[in-house]
Amino acid sequence: MNKWISVKNKLPPKNVTVIGKFPSMYRNVPYHVSDCHYDGAWKMHGNDSVHDTYANDPVAWQPMEDSDDHTD
Repeated sequence: MNKWISVKNKLPPKNVTVIGKFPSMYRNVPYHVSDCHYDGAWKMHGNDSVHDTYANDPVAWQPMEDSDDHTD
């Protein structure tokens, strides 16, 4: 079972597509969830304003597929 991992504690491997969980800039929507890509830097696909605001400061990431490459 995947869990959200704070990027303050761990970054995803390079060249891995992840699901990003980002604070919404709209008060009535708790989160914006978007595909993003980490290759030494965050790259998000989708809303440009969300990208501009959060691409370099993601709150958390979650692998799209389960991985046994890490320990809890």
